[in-house]
Amino acid sequence: MFGNELKRDIKTTKGVKKASVILSVLFFLFFAQELSAQKKIVISGFVRDSLTAEPLVGVVVADARMYGTVTNDYGFFSVTVSEGTTELFFTHLGYKDKIYEVRTDSNTEQDIRLVPSSIEIEAVEVEAKKERYVTTGKGGSMTVNSEMLKYIPSFMGEKDIFKYLQMMPGVQPGKEGSSGLNIRGGSADQTLILLDDVPIYNSAHAFGFVSIFSGDYIRSAKLYKGYVPPEYGGRLSGVATMTIREGNRNRHTGSVQVGTTTLSALAEGPIAKGRGSYLVGGRYFLPDLFLRAASVFMSKKNSSYTTIGFYDITAKAGYDISNKTSLHAGIYTGRDAINYITHDMVSSQDNGEMVSHYRSGLSWGNVAASLRLRSEINDKCFFDMTAYYSLLKNRNASDYDDSEGIVFGSETTSRMDEAGVKAVFSHNAARFCV
Repeated sequence: MFGNELKRDIKTTKGVKKASVILSVLFFLFFAQELSAQKKIVISGFVRDSLTAEPLVGVVVADARMYGTVTNDYGFFSVTVSEGTTELFFTHLGYKDKIYEVRTDSNTEQDIRLVPSSIEIEAVEVEAKKERYVTTGKGGSMTVNSEMLKYIPSFMGEKDIFKYLQMMPGVQPGKEGSSGLNIRGGSADQTLILLDDVPIYNSAHAFGFVSIFSGDYIRSAKLYKGYVPPEYGGRLSGVATMTIREGNRNRHTGSVQVGTTTLSALAEGPIAKGRGSYLVGGRYFLPDLFLRAASVFMSKKNSSYTTIGFYDITAKAGYDISNKTSLHAGIYTGRDAINYITHDMVSSQDNGEMVSHYRSGLSWGNVAASLRLRSEINDKCFFDMTAYYSLLKNRNASDYDDSEGIVFGSETTSRMDEAGVKAVFSHNAARFCV
C-alpha cells in the first residue's frame, strides 16, 4: 500500500514537472515574441522650410499614438518608434501638415521639408478659443516662432521683436516707447539678453526707443520669465534669447526698405546650393542724414546744430561640412552717436574778428561675434559648441579751436570685453504625449 502511494506521488511529481516545462516553453516563446514585437528604431533628422531651406523651430513630430517630440533651435528632431510601418505627423504654424510613412527595420535619418500655407477665408468668425502663436514651455518659458514674427507690432515702421515680447504676461515695457524688458518687477539691466548665445549689454538704439534686433533678421525668440535653465547661470530677472536666420539656401534675394525713421537693406542666398547660405543686413537712422545735410547750408559763424543717429550691421553664414556637422559664423556691430557743434564769432578790441569752433560728442555701441560648430553625434545626441566675443564701448570727446590758434581737446573712453566658449550636449531620453 505504501509502495502504491509512493508510485502515485512520483507520477504526480513527474506530471507537475512536465506541465512546468510546457508552461516555461510557452512563456519563453511568448516573451521572445514580445521582445521581437517591441524592437524600437530611432528616426532623426532636420525639418526645413521647402522654399528657403531655413531650419524650423518648434515643429511637432508625433506618431499615430500622438507620442513624439519637437524640433530644437536648429530644426533637429529624434523620435523612437516601434519596428514596422509607422506614420509620423509633422505640424507647424503657417505650414501644411505632413505625414511621413516609415517602412524600415533600422535607424534612419530624414530631411523633412514643410510647405508654407496660407488660408483664404470669406468671413471671420471670432471665438473664445484662439490659436497659440506662442509656445509655453516648462518653467514659464515662451517661444515665439518665425511665422508670428511677421505680425509683430511696429514702432514708427520698425519691426521690433522687443515690442512683441513686452506684451507677454509678466513683462513690463518700462518707460513708454522704450525697448527694455522688465520681467516680474525686475529692471531692464537684470535681464540677460543673448544673440546667438552671445551676451548683449546694450540692447537699444536711440536711448531705448528702438531695439537693436530687427524682425527681418530674427528667426526665433525665447523668453524665460520664471525658471532659468542652469546653462544660463543665476539671473535676477529673466533671460531672452534671439536666433538670427541662416539665410535662403535655394536662391539669392534682396530688399531695400525706406521707413519713417530708418533705411534698411537685406541680402541673402546660397553659398553652395543646398549646403550653405549667407545673410547680410543693415539699418541707418534717416534723420541723421537730413541733419547733416542741413548743417552744410548753415552759417559757419554764430550758429550751432546737433546731429543724432545710429546704424547697425548684421551678418551670418553657415556651411554643412557633412550631413551631420555644420559650421556657422555670425557678427553684429552697431553704433549710436550724438554730436553738438557750435560756431561763434566775436569782435576783438582792434575791430578784428575771432571765430571759434566747439564740438562735443557722445557715442556708444556693441560688437558681438560668434563661431558655432554643431553636430549630430548619433540618432539621439546633439552637440553644439560656440566660441563668442562681446564688446561694449562708450566714447565721450570734445575739442575747441579758434582763429587765434588756441586748440585743446579731451577724450574719455570706456569699454567692456567678454570672450568665452560654450558647449552643450542634448540627449533625447524619452518621448512625451503631445
